[in-house]
Amino acid sequence: MEKKQKEFAEIVSDAMARIKQLPGWRKEFASRFNKSNATISNWKSGKTKPSEEDKLHFLEVVTGIARDLGANRKKLIDRKERAMEEYSQLFD
Repeated sequence: MEKKQKEFAEIVSDAMARIKQLPGWRKEFASRFNKSNATISNWKSGKTKPSEEDKLHFLEVVTGIARDLGANRKKLIDRKERAMEEYSQLFD
């Protein structure tokens, strides 16, 4: 496997591992990225090479998902913290 291809395979693996930690990632990824799971798997293993356009699109998609779902996750955590604080104040 070429060094450049290996580097992108590592990026794909890392990006997928990171977005999989976000609730709702699967639906978002499917709606934004029109490639099969087999294609992504082949990229990760280095069996096939994505085009430069596919690389760019993949990076834009995972970055957007991380940004959007990460922001949603932060909002949810903030809401939970506010609710817990309000709950605690009611019983102090």
